Amino acid sequence: MISQTQVSGTPTTRFYGDDGLGSVRLLTDASGTKTDSYDYDAFGNLIASSTPTPNSYRFAGEQNDASLGLYYLRARYYNTGVGRFWSRDMAEINPDDPRELNRYVYVADNPANAVDPSGYLLAENVSENQQSAEEAESGAATGRAAADGPTRLLAKNLSTEVKRDVLAPYNEAGVKIDITAGKGKWLDNQGNIHEFRGVNNYIGKGSQKFFKVADEQRRIAETGREFDYLGGNRTGNEHFEELVKDYVEKNLSQMPPHARVPVGVANVICDTCQLMGEYSGKTLTVIVDAVRDIKIIFVEY
Repeated sequence: MISQTQVSGTPTTRFYGDDGLGSVRLLTDASGTKTDSYDYDAFGNLIASSTPTPNSYRFAGEQNDASLGLYYLRARYYNTGVGRFWSRDMAEINPDDPRELNRYVYVADNPANAVDPSGYLLAENVSENQQSAEEAESGAATGRAAADGPTRLLAKNLSTEVKRDVLAPYNEAGVKIDITAGKGKWLDNQGNIHEFRGVNNYIGKGSQKFFKVADEQRRIAETGREFDYLGGNRTGNEHFEELVKDYVEKNLSQMPPHARVPVGVANVICDTCQLMGEYSGKTLTVIVDAVRDIKIIFVEY
């Protein structure tokens, strides 16, 4: 969310300013003057505010349903008063993470350093997510989106996962492969989660040792996990980031406005791919639909 315009009476536009967690901390007018402010406790309860402007987007940049007193996180509603979700988590349990045993807990009881942008997925904080309130205030009038912060966190987590899921089995076997591998997720209009993974269509400069699709498909069958697979063909020189952009463009009709697609990259984002969008601090932001404000956010790790 960049801004909102109140259409009742005289149209009034306000711009959002978020903190490192993605929480809306202030609103400004077109000149950059602060008009509204918000302070929260760790779990998102509003403890101080100056809010003459009607606004539903607050803690972690999420929408508060005033009629329920709950935050809408797509798959589930979140109750800041008790720091718990209203309903049980239906996502698959990670057996390696005991924090997931409580199916109602919000971000593993670590709300100061994590967000849950979908109601399914814990996205933990990282060093890049230390944007100050002053930076948020200065950026609000220029239209920086509050939704991008939580997406960057999720992408960082995904980059860690792809190292484990895609590259680790080969490294453990003593096979060193210097490729760009990645993993991403997106929500469709019905709130369903889609996952995709993939690699470059080549390994190294001019090398003919291609990552085999058959090996990846075999592991999918063994683990029972379903996802879309990108790359690994024997023709073409597409970079993984280019493959992701093509994939997202093909699925745009299924995505809601203001959608963010987090993608973790287990390697550096090359100079060529950096030209696809805005690259800064190991993060590449690519706008795929400017009218509906849909972006891909790559994070390398």
